[in-house]
Amino acid sequence: MPRSEFSRASGTPFDVANRIDLRQSGSTVEVQTMGPDTETAYYDFSQGFEPERVAYGSSYRARHEMFEREGRIKHRYQDCPERREKAVLRVCDETGSWRTAAIPRLLPG
Repeated sequence: MPRSEFSRASGTPFDVANRIDLRQSGSTVEVQTMGPDTETAYYDFSQGFEPERVAYGSSYRARHEMFEREGRIKHRYQDCPERREKAVLRVCDETGSWRTAAIPRLLPG
């Protein structure tokens, strides 16, 4: 999973997938940033494990604004690149070939 700007702002080297929930139409992988400033992202995958979208937890905006005040993020929430750009995942298929997949981000208002 791609690192979020919270991971970079917290100085943590990676995020951790800590839960996989099966849904009727696929699965959701819960990913959490490490360190004291955790945030959760939920990556939805189809039944064929194709990435579909990522949604962020309800505290995302408040944490973003906190990081802005602390100077760890240099842009306003309204101007956040993660609000405008798709998330890009690297996907490995059954033959070991890698490709990228861009999926929509669903962030709280």
